Amino acid sequence: MDKLLEWCINCHGDEMKHGFFTRIGPKEVLVPMIVLFSVGTVCIILNLPPTFEEVKDTEIIEKTPNILRFHKSSRYFPFMLQHEEKFEKFNLVGLKALPEFLDKGSHNTKPRYTHKLQPRRINGYNGILQLRDIQGNSWAGKLLKGGFVFFAQSAGPNLARRRLIRETWASIHEHKGWRIETVFVVGRTTNENEQRDLENESLQFGDLLQYDGNDRPSGANDKLLSTLQWASEVLPRDFFFASTMDYAMLNVPAVIHKVTSLASGYAPYERPERYLLQNGVSIVSSQDQTIHCLEWLHKNRTFVKEHFIRYQQFLEIYKVDLWPPYCSPGLYFMPVSLAGVLYDISRTTSDIVPPSMHSALVSGILRRKARRADNNIADKGRNKVTYVERFRSLAFGDNKNYASLEAEYEAYSTWREWTSYF
Repeated sequence: MDKLLEWCINCHGDEMKHGFFTRIGPKEVLVPMIVLFSVGTVCIILNLPPTFEEVKDTEIIEKTPNILRFHKSSRYFPFMLQHEEKFEKFNLVGLKALPEFLDKGSHNTKPRYTHKLQPRRINGYNGILQLRDIQGNSWAGKLLKGGFVFFAQSAGPNLARRRLIRETWASIHEHKGWRIETVFVVGRTTNENEQRDLENESLQFGDLLQYDGNDRPSGANDKLLSTLQWASEVLPRDFFFASTMDYAMLNVPAVIHKVTSLASGYAPYERPERYLLQNGVSIVSSQDQTIHCLEWLHKNRTFVKEHFIRYQQFLEIYKVDLWPPYCSPGLYFMPVSLAGVLYDISRTTSDIVPPSMHSALVSGILRRKARRADNNIADKGRNKVTYVERFRSLAFGDNKNYASLEAEYEAYSTWREWTSYF
């Protein structure tokens, strides 16, 4: 064996005569060494991230529930750039007016809602989420500058209203680079024929969200909260969530113009800001944590007990004279991150708020429970732009009378007038 090794070492040919080994010369060894040395030098200069095991224990600024978590060091994540943090103390105006029972909530956490039908235009093939994935999950790019989803509270029998909306403002799916989608929220039905009709409608249009709950007006709170849950679980946090009703006609181009005028120009995660509240709660987010009311903002609406005689338990608890400032249900919007916060708060909030006040529950009571002060809810401003108009006389189904036909004609006229400006 020793003689064989000595013979191999002294071999000067490119290949051995009695084997399949190839001789490696000094040049072949030197080239890989130079490549490895160069790659290591580049990694040190660029300060590339370590492995996941090293990142996961990175210290977090502060554990704030339901809000984006932010790492101190941005070297591990290129989308978290270091900027000077903005500190702002919020004045929780009127927080003491919220009854203690509602403010503290319940110790029991309510279960999450389940959904039978989901909108294919959002999370299906060729949906808005897939478009965002193709773009690389970035906030803005060539495919879309942002995402805005309208959730219209509807009901199973309201087919005529959904048809009208699809032919008008829900037909806009893109405006100035923004991707826009409309989702109709309905509840459970025990009639097999009605359920089959809803499934066929969902298959045809791909814009129905059906939660497994009460579809009647008495279930309005659950229907809206189930919408907040689904949006916070499915939509990216840099999208916008808007709530409206199926009797509303929306000026969609004006709404998108309003959203872009409010944007700071910085993408989420790019410029995190830190807000310190009076009670010590800290919110870390780069997004505007404001609910914008584009129909009406009720600032000092009197709490009239006579309107809620049927809800004695609520009357016994709500011992104040005013409602907290809240948006009317016609149209209001917020970032998806805030919608998720409000839903999480609702899981420990008592189910005693009258269903007719579902918008007050979300934009008023839950907002205050989430420690978003009354300067975190805004009206449409001093501009004279009309963002929404109601047409309550619209027919629910195909059985239309004179009043519903007149309302439908006015709705189409309003839509044509709005679109003529864009």
